Amino acid sequence: MSREAASYRQILRSTSTVGGATLASLIVGLVKMKVFALLVGPVGLGLYGMFNSVLATASAVAGLGLTSSGVQQLAVSKQPSDEAAARSGIWSLTWPLAFLGFGVLWVLQRPLAVLLLGDESHAATVGWLGIGVALSVLAGSQLALLQGYRQIGNLAKVRIYSALAAAGAGVAAVYMLGEAGIVLALIATPLAGVVVGLVFLRHVPQKPAEPVSKARLALEWRMLLSLGFIMMVAGFIAAAAQTGARSLIFVQLGAQQAGLYQAAWMASVTNISIILAAMSADYFPRLSKVAGDRTATSDLLNQQIKIALLLGGPILLGLTSSAPAVLWLLYSAEFSGADALFQWHLAGDVLKLVSWSLGFVLVAAREMRRFVLIEASFAIAYILMIWLLLPLIGLDSVGLAYFLAYAIHVSLMAVGCVRLLAVRVSGANLVLGSAILLPLLCVILISRYSVTAGSILGWMATLVLLAYSGRSIAGLISANPSAPAPAALRFWKK
Repeated sequence: MSREAASYRQILRSTSTVGGATLASLIVGLVKMKVFALLVGPVGLGLYGMFNSVLATASAVAGLGLTSSGVQQLAVSKQPSDEAAARSGIWSLTWPLAFLGFGVLWVLQRPLAVLLLGDESHAATVGWLGIGVALSVLAGSQLALLQGYRQIGNLAKVRIYSALAAAGAGVAAVYMLGEAGIVLALIATPLAGVVVGLVFLRHVPQKPAEPVSKARLALEWRMLLSLGFIMMVAGFIAAAAQTGARSLIFVQLGAQQAGLYQAAWMASVTNISIILAAMSADYFPRLSKVAGDRTATSDLLNQQIKIALLLGGPILLGLTSSAPAVLWLLYSAEFSGADALFQWHLAGDVLKLVSWSLGFVLVAAREMRRFVLIEASFAIAYILMIWLLLPLIGLDSVGLAYFLAYAIHVSLMAVGCVRLLAVRVSGANLVLGSAILLPLLCVILISRYSVTAGSILGWMATLVLLAYSGRSIAGLISANPSAPAPAALRFWKK
C-alpha cells in the first residue's frame, strides 16, 4: 500500500472511530435538546444556550489551553522521561487552574449577569456555573492524556458514556425543576466527563517510577503555558464570539429568539462536529509530528480536507435542502422560524471544514501569533456584522454573518499557510469545495421564494454529490484490498 493510501486510510479509520462515537453522543445530545424544547420551550432553550456559552467561555480561559498544549507535548515526546514530564506538568497545572476558574466566576457573577443578560436576576446561576468550569478543566486534562497517547478507542468511549450520563441527569433535572434545573443540566456534562474519564485513564501507559525534577517540571510548565496561553486566547475568542452573539440576540430580540438561535446553532454544530472531533483526535497529533516537513504537511492537509469535504458535503447539502423539516423533527413546530438561520450556518460550516484544517497547520507549526490574529479577525467580523444587521434583517442576519465571517476566516488562513509555510490547498480540493458550496447557496436563495423548489434542487444536487463521494471514498478504502477497511464505531474493540 502506498504512503498516500495508508494516510487516507488512517484518516478514515480515525474519523469512523471518533466520528462514530461523536455521532452517537450528538444523537444523545439532540434527544436531550428535543426534551428540553418540549419542557421549557424556546425561552428555556435560549437561557440554556446563553448559560452554556458563559460556561464555555469561562472554561476556555480557566483551562489556559492545557488540553491542546498537553496533546502536542505528549505527541512530540520521544522518550519515556519526556512523557513523564509532560504528564506531571499537565496534572500539576490542572488543579490550581480548576479552582481559580471556579473562584473567578463566583466572584464576578453579578457583573457578568448584568453585562451578558441585562440584569442581576440570573447572577446566582452564573456563579454556580463556576463548578462546571472547574470540572471542565479537569475533564480537559483527562482527554489530553487519552488523545496524546492516541487512545482513540477509549477517547470514543468517554464521549459516548459521558454523553449518556449527562443526558440522563440533565433531563431529570429539567423535568423536575423546569428552568431552575438548567444549571444542573449544564454542570452534569463536565461532571460526567470527569467520572467516565477516570475509568478509562487506567488504559493510559504508566509513567516511569522516577520522579520528575523541579527544574524539568518548570521547563515543562513553560512549554505547556507558552503554547497553551495562545490556545486559550484563541479558544476564548471563539467562545466569546458565540457569547457575544447570544447576548446581542437576547438583549435586542428577547429570550424566545435566542432560543431559535440556539436550536439552529445546535443542529448545525451537531452535523459538523463528527468530522471536527476526528481532526482534533488524530489529525492534529499527526501534523505535530511532521510540522518541520512542508511536503508532508501539505500532503496531510489536502488529504484531510478531501476526506472532510467528501464526508461532510452531502450531509450539509442534504440538511440545507430539508431545513424546515429538520428543525421540526429535532425540536418542535415552535422552531420553524429558524430555517433560514440554520441554512446559512450550514453554508458557513462548509467553509469551516477547510478553515479548521488550515488552522491546525498553523498551530502544529507553532505560528501562534498569526493563528490568534486570524481568530480575532473572525470574531470581530462576526460580532460587527451581527450588530449592524440585526436591527435591519432580524435573526436571519446572524446566520448570514456566520457565513461571511467564515469566508474571511478561511481566506486569511489560506494566505497565512501559503506565506508562512508554503502550504496550500490543492486545486482539486478547491473544485470539490465549490461543487458543494455553490448549489448549497442556490438552495438558500431559491428557498426564500419557494421552499419546495429549493428542496427539489437541493436533493438533486445532494444525490449527485453523494454518489461521487461514495465512489471516491470506496476507491480510497480499496487502495489496498488486503487491509481491513475502517469500520464505523470500531471503538468497542481493543
